[in-house]
Amino acid sequence: MTPVTLTARDVPPRRFTNDPPDLAAKIVGDRTPGDSVTYPDDDLAARMAPDGAWAYSRKNGDPL
Repeated sequence: MTPVTLTARDVPPRRFTNDPPDLAAKIVGDRTPGDSVTYPDDDLAARMAPDGAWAYSRKNGDPL
């Protein structure tokens, strides 16, 4: 098996599955304060608050 390293800047978001059984994926990330994420196919965004809790909203900032 050839290891592959991807960063958030390399590819659009993906869903990883372990199928077939001989395929394995190890996902490594962190919980950087102020981190944020948007979902390209959905009107959804999230930002991490200083206390570590995620706050979800629409992409324009409106509450859900």
